[in-house]
Amino acid sequence: MIRYIGLTAPHLLLLAAPLAASSPLKSVGLLVATKCLPIAVLAQETYAKNKTLAVGLGLSMVGDLFLGLGHEHYFMHGLVSFLAAHVAYIKGAQEYKPPLAPWTLAGIGATAAAIFGGVILPDVPGDLKVPVVVYLSALVGMAWRFGARYQQTRALVGNKERSMVPKSVLVQHEKAKWGAAGSILFLVSDGLLAYNKFVAPIPGDNLLIMVTYYGAQIAIAKSA
Repeated sequence: MIRYIGLTAPHLLLLAAPLAASSPLKSVGLLVATKCLPIAVLAQETYAKNKTLAVGLGLSMVGDLFLGLGHEHYFMHGLVSFLAAHVAYIKGAQEYKPPLAPWTLAGIGATAAAIFGGVILPDVPGDLKVPVVVYLSALVGMAWRFGARYQQTRALVGNKERSMVPKSVLVQHEKAKWGAAGSILFLVSDGLLAYNKFVAPIPGDNLLIMVTYYGAQIAIAKSA
């Protein structure tokens, strides 16, 4: 875990450093490289455990590349990349055969609809509303499946003494906790990003968004 945090440090330090915008230390190339490196390492190390989640991490890295270029006409490229990543995450979580968990879907969906639909969506430009809603649906679906996996393992553990629970079940429960936490952090990160882009600037936006984003990706990788 400490190693993963260390991998994110160069990019986070570049975002936090009080350097002039023209400084070579804040070049687009360096920012993009340091941004993508931690996700590339996570994808490579996750591949042997869950190939589908690793593909999702790889697609996220492609999305990071597009969004890191900083040009408005790459926003849709990044959105599509992350949409594909969430589809991969859904499939990756589904490989553990979690239950349907309709109430989990209802809770996550209602919360996302209230926050995104009520606060952010009204300020999204007309031509982006449908893509943003489609993306949000995939994001909710991802959180639903990881949440359902957590419920599944929590039911197996129950209120038993840890010594009475098979080690394999405890391991899966810990991994499911990471997946659920990662999905929640992804909702938070993307909510901050969307609010900052479409509604109003958030102080320290880039650093806050990236801290929650890296936390989400690390947690999802640890769920494999």
